[in-house]
Amino acid sequence: MGCLSSRMNTCIEHHSKELYIERAETRFQRTRIGNTDTPERKKKRRKIYEQEFLRGVESHRKYMGKNISDADIIENYKKVTAGM
Repeated sequence: MGCLSSRMNTCIEHHSKELYIERAETRFQRTRIGNTDTPERKKKRRKIYEQEFLRGVESHRKYMGKNISDADIIENYKKVTAGM
């Protein structure tokens, strides 16, 4: 089951990365109407967007990887459900 979960998470991460890059590229194109863009610039810009995404994923993993006790997890759950 762990192998399947790992593959599924990898697939989700890949598609999330592609979606993030496409949205960032769309925002860039909207703000610079009439901009003459070269394939080299676009490739460089997409690489930067990919690095931003990966930095965010890594920070999320570090945050989620902290050793949180069961009592803290229950308290966080209670706070979230109380807010609903």
